[in-house]
Amino acid sequence: MHSVSPEIVFEDDDILVINKDPGMVVHPAPGHADNTIADWLRDKITNPGLFSDPLRPGIVHRLDKDTSGLLLLAKNPASEINLQKQFRKRRVHKQYHILVRGVIYQAAGSFEGAIGRSPVHFKKQCVSETGKSALTTYEVKERFTQSTWVIASPMTGRTHQLRVHFLHAGYPVLGDRQYGRSRDTDRNLYLCAAEISFTHPAHGQDMTFSIPLPDFFQKKINQLRIDTTGGYASP
Repeated sequence: MHSVSPEIVFEDDDILVINKDPGMVVHPAPGHADNTIADWLRDKITNPGLFSDPLRPGIVHRLDKDTSGLLLLAKNPASEINLQKQFRKRRVHKQYHILVRGVIYQAAGSFEGAIGRSPVHFKKQCVSETGKSALTTYEVKERFTQSTWVIASPMTGRTHQLRVHFLHAGYPVLGDRQYGRSRDTDRNLYLCAAEISFTHPAHGQDMTFSIPLPDFFQKKINQLRIDTTGGYASP
């Protein structure tokens, strides 16, 4: 029995779409050998040994531990292969809601800096000429006194892509103690995968799923509005 129990947004014989809470680890990693979403998923599928990686069966993409939101999972090897192909060919569209430190005045834009492992901090990524190409598009949803609410889409799937791109541009994600302010007392990472679109691997239907922002995220927005307007929270 695993204590990890994510909210199921959609499930059929071929796929699962779940809403991951912050703090949930997607697959085994140093420091997190068990009690992961991969462990939980193994209990829901038949013959996990038939998948490409029996330790991570059905994991076709991932979210960082502190990132919340939608995660797409495969329940059989055929679906896994199909979804992996969709990710490689950039046919899966993901939309993230992010709160960043600093005011972005441009209504929309993109970042194209290549991303690779930091030569200084082994566990971090950075914009690097020797990295892999990466593209992020974004649009501003709302501006506050010292921060901005943006909706961003990673057009590539590099590790920590959104966090690295916004940091490189001078706008670290609020609550990011790895790439932002390590002394930040707010332990929430304001990065949520709120929408995902893809083609169903079995019957080919276009599918889109979206979720409301987590309570802690919405409360932060409400507080930023109050701080910005001096006591009046806009609707």
